[in-house]
Amino acid sequence: MKQKLLLLGLLWFTLMLPASALTLEKHDFIMNANITVTNGTVRADIVLYNMQNQTRTVSLYSYVYSNGSSVSGAWTQNLQEHTLAPLGSVKTLLENNVYVSGTHDYKIRIKEDKTVTDAKARITIKQSLKKPDPVSQDELPVSTPVVFAASSALGIVALWVATRKV
Repeated sequence: MKQKLLLLGLLWFTLMLPASALTLEKHDFIMNANITVTNGTVRADIVLYNMQNQTRTVSLYSYVYSNGSSVSGAWTQNLQEHTLAPLGSVKTLLENNVYVSGTHDYKIRIKEDKTVTDAKARITIKQSLKKPDPVSQDELPVSTPVVFAASSALGIVALWVATRKV
């Protein structure tokens, strides 16, 4: 009975979501995600509901892609692990930086053991972010720990010499 009341409440809540919301009901999960796109950043404020009467551990992440290639960096760069109590829920935020303007596919993925559940949407990026430049080996600073180790070794030798003369 408690599960049916919770489900009715969630369905009512789903009807009240804004137009930019993504809803998924699959594998005894209900997920509501409010998606916003601002200056090349996609944010998904997510509430994930466990509709089973047992504890579940899931992985949750999102990415933006076009023609099979990610336009938001590594596929799982915002990977999160969550443990959901029986008939419980979790609130979380997933963010992706997008480096290519245009209309793309957006996916939120839920993984539990070997079961994969995807929620998909089309998004438009009007102004993408500039991809950070990679750092070359020539631009790397001198290692501080090596300098510290050398000065520490000299300090120990100097301390040993000073104590031997006394």
